[in-house]
Amino acid sequence: MRLRLVFSRSSDSSSCAAICPKCGGDRQEIKLWQVVEKHVNDIVCQEVKVYRYMCQQCGHTFRVYPPGISRAHTSQRVLRTAVLLYLMGLGYGGVARALEALGIYMCKSQVYSTVRETLSNRPCRRVRLFGRVRSHGPCSGKLEVQYRGRWVCLTMNVHSTGEWALEVDGLLPEEGAVLAQTLSPLASTVGAVVRVEGEDERAHPPGVAQWNDRCVG
Repeated sequence: MRLRLVFSRSSDSSSCAAICPKCGGDRQEIKLWQVVEKHVNDIVCQEVKVYRYMCQQCGHTFRVYPPGISRAHTSQRVLRTAVLLYLMGLGYGGVARALEALGIYMCKSQVYSTVRETLSNRPCRRVRLFGRVRSHGPCSGKLEVQYRGRWVCLTMNVHSTGEWALEVDGLLPEEGAVLAQTLSPLASTVGAVVRVEGEDERAHPPGVAQWNDRCVG
């Protein structure tokens, strides 16, 4: 049985500027000034286009980032994944090792800062579901976590619409529903929902179109 934690696409910003953040000038006063490439630490893409605008009313220039991207070098997609792994029981070092196996680098101190900043205004009780982490090296895509004394597979899949999911594979039939109930409040903290799939549902998960395997465990 497989448990899938599905994240919705982040929509923090748009590549189209609506108003000037300094003087409030409308779209007619804003001119595209420059398009630059920005390197990002992300699961899907490592480089995005950032649009720089100039307000012709006050002369102020500002940048508009794609959804899920900010001034930081690490995307919201990665940050939310790190927080969820922590809430599921992995330590700061364990989260860093898990992300590294999935092809994303975050140092232990960055994981710590991200968790503290994200949860500072969202009290959420951490549940120690998973124990140790076992991987086959950086970017190997092969990651296992300890659950109830045995190893289960953890993978990351990305959908063409921008949704992505953490998947726990190798659960016993009676464990799926119990684990889903425990994880639901944790997942909602980072904007994710929990779905459970039986053996006959894997090819066509309910409510989700075809997924592209990013990491295969």
